[in-house]
Amino acid sequence: MKETVKLTKPVKVDGKNITEVMFDPDGLSGKHMADAEREYLTSGGIPTNLISSVSYLQHVAAQACDIDLEVIGRMSAKDSTYLTTKVQIFLLDMEIPSPLEFSGKSASS
Repeated sequence: MKETVKLTKPVKVDGKNITEVMFDPDGLSGKHMADAEREYLTSGGIPTNLISSVSYLQHVAAQACDIDLEVIGRMSAKDSTYLTTKVQIFLLDMEIPSPLEFSGKSASS
């Protein structure tokens, strides 16, 4: 589900104005998620419900866009919020099998 996200306000990266980013949440791996959590916690984040933490979601959005976290931080509030909300929706929309489905057993077994 790669998607080009057009920014409402350009952000400077290496002296160039960036007007869009490639958002690819399907490209995220478990390692990306663990790295985002570690970076969040080592930067002073508090262990909490990560899915509701703006800072944690910014870390994941940076991973999904393959950009530095500081770029997300320099984006307009509207653009940063849009990307973190897209991450949150992506994560919450995942289907997680029930324990029975996960084990390969059916409910009637």
